[in-house]
Amino acid sequence: MTPLPSTTRSTRNEIGRLCLAGDHACAAGDLAALREIAHELADFTPEPLHCELARLAAACAADPARAIATWDEVKACLYREVGA
Repeated sequence: MTPLPSTTRSTRNEIGRLCLAGDHACAAGDLAALREIAHELADFTPEPLHCELARLAAACAADPARAIATWDEVKACLYREVGA
């Protein structure tokens, strides 16, 4: 996987904030919020993670169980890439 292009402290903080918000959205079953969070995170990520976030956003409307499972995988990739 290609490293994230910008891993400044502010970028890492924003990614971390969005990841926490994604966890809260999953816990509350708020898939609309998770979809928006996936779109926001996609702004920070290159391929292939960008595509994974797009698939996550699509799954939020079509398959909530898959969306939540995908969230856990994508979040782990994000944390590895930014060293969060």
